[in-house]
Amino acid sequence: MQILGLIITVLVGISVWWWRLKRVKEMGDNVIDAAERFRGAQRRKKIAEQTGFSPITAIEDPVTAAATFIHIVIGRDVWPMAHGRVKARLAELSNDNLANEAVTYAEWAVRQPVPEDKALKLLTDMLRERLTLEERQDLAAMLEDAALSGDQDLQAKASRQTIALVN
Repeated sequence: MQILGLIITVLVGISVWWWRLKRVKEMGDNVIDAAERFRGAQRRKKIAEQTGFSPITAIEDPVTAAATFIHIVIGRDVWPMAHGRVKARLAELSNDNLANEAVTYAEWAVRQPVPEDKALKLLTDMLRERLTLEERQDLAAMLEDAALSGDQDLQAKASRQTIALVN
């Protein structure tokens, strides 16, 4: 009888420790799952940021970059008043079809959820790299002309962006 009690005690002890080890393994799995979910969330956030900028990073033509740059700086409210002048100036520098496509793309790109400051930085860097100083000065003049349709705050903002673009 004592041997049977000892065997039952040993079996109960083993099952308790087996259950405890199983719970420890489950907790470890939960920690690992949480870490993987966090890492996945960070990766998705990075991908979302990259795809969020895809309308800006997809621009390869300086005319399209210039139209988008001007549109972002002057904003959606002033754009309808400056749209025609910007399109005409871009057509003078390139051709009518390219200017029309650039303005259309700019209007679409601005409607996408892209942070303005990051988009302006990307476009400024791209335009500085691809345009000569004279071309950047022409773009700055276009920007200031388009900003005349807005208030003084917009004109000041355009001046700051002009300085960042030319220098």
